[in-house]
Amino acid sequence: MTTACILLAAILLYAQNATAKCVPLNGTCSGTLLHRCCGSLKCERHGLFAGICRICFLPGAPCVRNAECCSHRCRQITCMEF
Repeated sequence: MTTACILLAAILLYAQNATAKCVPLNGTCSGTLLHRCCGSLKCERHGLFAGICRICFLPGAPCVRNAECCSHRCRQITCMEF
């Protein structure tokens, strides 16, 4: 347990110091603190830690909330058309 806490603390300290930059529009993101999208951009993931920063997700893209989709319609974890 102690080892896990020390490891977690080291990762968090590294993440804070590793980069203060964010990923711009159409840049490669991971959805983590190390490679997060700038401002209100969202990371459209194509894998576990791989994605592209977008303003909103197009129909067919995976989603969690309505606000992520350009159509504002997220149904069954997929962005729907208008």
